[in-house]
Amino acid sequence: MKEFDEATAWYKLLKMHRFQNFHERGDHPKEHPKTVTGVIERKSMKKVVLLTLVLSVIAGNTLFAATPRDTLIMASKLDDVITLDPAEVFEFTGAELTVNMYDRLIGYDVEDVSKIHGVVAESWDISEDGRTYSFKIVDSMKFASGNKLTADDVVFSLQRVIQLNKSPAFLLTQFGFTPANMNERIVKNGDYSVKLIIDKPYAPTFFLYCLTSTPGSIVDKQEVLKHEENSDMGYGWLKTHSAGSGPFALTSWKPSEILIMAANEHFHGKKTAMKRIIIRHISESATQRLLLEKGDIDIARNIQPDDLKGLAGNPTIRIRKKSQGCDLLSGSEPEKPVPEDSSGQTGPEIPHRLRGNGIHPLKR
Repeated sequence: MKEFDEATAWYKLLKMHRFQNFHERGDHPKEHPKTVTGVIERKSMKKVVLLTLVLSVIAGNTLFAATPRDTLIMASKLDDVITLDPAEVFEFTGAELTVNMYDRLIGYDVEDVSKIHGVVAESWDISEDGRTYSFKIVDSMKFASGNKLTADDVVFSLQRVIQLNKSPAFLLTQFGFTPANMNERIVKNGDYSVKLIIDKPYAPTFFLYCLTSTPGSIVDKQEVLKHEENSDMGYGWLKTHSAGSGPFALTSWKPSEILIMAANEHFHGKKTAMKRIIIRHISESATQRLLLEKGDIDIARNIQPDDLKGLAGNPTIRIRKKSQGCDLLSGSEPEKPVPEDSSGQTGPEIPHRLRGNGIHPLKR
């Protein structure tokens, strides 16, 4: 019997030129609700014809049937996903995926990011000098493995970020945490209590918001260390696996092809209606639009303006608009003066002039 590779099987299936009409779902939105946050999604299930894979392979023969109503298929760009270890993820798509696999001490309201709240942390206190943050951990949470989430996992997760020192580690190390002092500054203070001591007082919201970032994700210490090699703290394994307490857990990933997540049966929050999420790497906007219109996918994440206009009048398509974070990069070469024009003027009275080779201060 061949070893079953779910991602490969799905990829081969979804790569077919046209889906075979094994089953038509019909339009039963009340009987079979299916909603998920996204950019563009099917408004009803009318004309949706999809396939699913019966998760068994006997003597190399794959069996196919209709996609279950609790399975969602999304088209997105996956080519920037190079790792799924939350201590290393620093790309937008990877962060979007891992936030569904892990919880953090602190969370924020996606509709109003000025509002923060506890997730793994039930509550917290700040010392008078502004340097010590004491977190009380929720005592009823479990990881996807079934292991209980405790203070040991929180300490391990944050110290692991400091020790590995990957790209996003600065979000924590900027507060004075180092491999040399982390055992004294990131400490367990009981089975469900953790104390973090930063180097100096900062605006509390600044520190707390940094804990909402991807490197603030809490990993399953017991599960991760089962896969440790050469004292790598599970780094090699966690790049392509998950060990979190979030609503979903990674089941398969083929880089730049397909990624599959399954619902975490131990998730502490509201149970998701979707038992499986399948994300296909579709880079072209036009292809995403075509698949969406045919009903071959449920959500399209990378529709460009021209295709968006074409979808606007489709009664079976719902368009959702949401704000999204972005990176703005600028280069500055202040030692190079901005040339004056023939009139001796340096340009309009604005602080800087954007030029092809950087942002230059204007002469006054």
